[in-house]
Amino acid sequence: MKNSKVTWLIILVIGVWGTIGFKIYRSLNSDEQILTPTLPKKMTQVTTKENYPLLLNYNDPFLKKNQLKKASEIQLKTIAVSRSVKREDQNRNVIITWDKIVYMGLMHNASKNIVVASLKIDGNDYIGQQGQLVNGFKIESIFKDSLQLSFGNQFKFIKKQ
Repeated sequence: MKNSKVTWLIILVIGVWGTIGFKIYRSLNSDEQILTPTLPKKMTQVTTKENYPLLLNYNDPFLKKNQLKKASEIQLKTIAVSRSVKREDQNRNVIITWDKIVYMGLMHNASKNIVVASLKIDGNDYIGQQGQLVNGFKIESIFKDSLQLSFGNQFKFIKKQ
């Protein structure tokens, strides 16, 4: 009796681990093409300098007495801060397979007057408003029967499914 329970338990554990291993193997060796709209980005670096004045007329928190300095005693110090700003070149064209994008419909909130579109890109569900970026695509306009998306300088109307 005890050996049959252990045998069934071992078979169950091997089945569970076999299923997990098969799913991992199938996901690693799948031939599905995943749509990821990424551009090869060329970054240019721009350095800007800004000056900020420091007002040093605050109370010393460690002294018991208030020792505010007079306006004539205050020295106005300025510091120079340089920041690096990276800019991207958006001049490159990318070929996108628009077939993987499905427009599911729209939702309208009458009290706040907000229209939200429901999208499915590569099997993943997204929602977004007009002007918002969704997975790299910008929602240009939302209609009842279609949706206008853009990616870079490419525009496309997606019909409702």
